[in-house]
Amino acid sequence: PDGEPRPADAPPVLFEGDQAQAVLLASPEYQNVKARIEQTVRNSFEQSKEYALALEDNRAIYKFGMEWNKAEYEAAPKTVAQFRADMRVQRDWVTQLDRTKLAATVGVLSVDVKPLRNELSSTVVSMLESMKALLLVAAREESTAARERFEKRAKSLMDRPEDLDGFASLMEAHKSHTDNKMNYHTEHQMVEEMFNMLINYEMKIPASDSVKRDDLNDAVQKFHVAMEEAIVFVDKHKKNFAKEMNNAILELDENMFAVQSTLNTGVFIERDSDAQLVVDELQKCKTLIDGYKVRVATMQKYQGLFETPVGTFSNLEF
Repeated sequence: PDGEPRPADAPPVLFEGDQAQAVLLASPEYQNVKARIEQTVRNSFEQSKEYALALEDNRAIYKFGMEWNKAEYEAAPKTVAQFRADMRVQRDWVTQLDRTKLAATVGVLSVDVKPLRNELSSTVVSMLESMKALLLVAAREESTAARERFEKRAKSLMDRPEDLDGFASLMEAHKSHTDNKMNYHTEHQMVEEMFNMLINYEMKIPASDSVKRDDLNDAVQKFHVAMEEAIVFVDKHKKNFAKEMNNAILELDENMFAVQSTLNTGVFIERDSDAQLVVDELQKCKTLIDGYKVRVATMQKYQGLFETPVGTFSNLEF
């Protein structure tokens, strides 16, 4: 009967179907094992969430990749500093992803990070390669443009003039280049920095572009030589041309005085002079004076180049 103990020699009770399942589920031992398993699973999921939080830093990479537009990036003009900043971010992301563990066992769960890392790495590498290719184009174009500018500057110092105007032009060119020395240096260094960045980022530079870089460096060197040779020539002949300038100023002053004197003679003071003749003569004087004004401005500029006091040319004042 139910509730009475079974004899020790009694045959085992056999359970079948739902009855067996009910007995198993009601077993305290089963309930204990079940609770422990469920707790282990819950703990594993909680721990996996914490592990996933460690990957949260990669969200910025994902977001950047979703918003990345290669065509827009290539169309926007960029400085070397912008290239450097953008490429540094991509390189840091590559390093960050390389350090990411591909998989981990968290409790009873296995967390596979490899698909995520591969997808993000592909995006970052693609963006970085685009930036490097764009930087190479910029370096190529700027090296050519800079070389042409340095060649033009060197050419402006090649003449060894024998006349005052030519000598003054040489002095003016040398002074302008001296005043812009730092700008020229920055211009050259910008191209060098572009190529150095490409090397640092392991970009294969075509031989033709390496030649362009060498040509620029050669043009820069020739410009510096031209500057040194030009100043040697200027220093050697400056004293003689200063005398020539002073003589030209004296002659100009005399010519202006002569025009001024002309206005006090002849048809300008005769009462019966023909009016049209007076007008014609005045026009001739005006033409001369206009020419002298231009020459005076030139002489004043020369005086500044020769570092002598700038004259007032009072004979221009009527």
